[in-house]
Amino acid sequence: QKASVGNAQLLHTLDEQIARLSRERDETVAKANAQKGLLAKEVKALREDLQEAQQSLEYNLEQQQLITYDPNSPVAQALAQRREYEENFTKSLREVRQALEKTSLKALSTQSATPVGIRTLLQMSNERIDHALNAAKSVNV
Repeated sequence: QKASVGNAQLLHTLDEQIARLSRERDETVAKANAQKGLLAKEVKALREDLQEAQQSLEYNLEQQQLITYDPNSPVAQALAQRREYEENFTKSLREVRQALEKTSLKALSTQSATPVGIRTLLQMSNERIDHALNAAKSVNV
C-alpha cells in the first residue's frame, strides 16, 4: 500500500512537471511568434525603403540621361558623385536586407547541423538583427 501511495505521488509530481513544461513551451512559442511578427514588419519596412531608393535612383538616372552636358563641367562631376553615392547607398541597403533575411528563424534552424532550441534560435536571430541594424545605421544618408 505504501508503494502505491509513493507511485501516486510520483505520478502527481510528474504530471505537475509536464504541465509546467507545457506552459513554458507555450510561452516560448508565443514569444517566438511575437518576435517573428516584429521581424516581418522590419523586413517589410526595409524592403519599402529599398524600393523607394531604387525608384529614386532610376528616376535620377532617367533625368540625367535627358540632359546633355560637358562631362568635365562641375555639374556633371557633381551628378557623377551623386550617382556613385546612390549606387553605394542602394548596395548597402541590399546588403542589410540580405543580412536581415538570414535572421529568420527558419533560415537559422536550417543552417544548424544539430537541432537547437527556440530560445537559442531567438538569441541567434536577435544577434543577427542587431548586427544588421548597426550596419544600416552606418549607411551614409
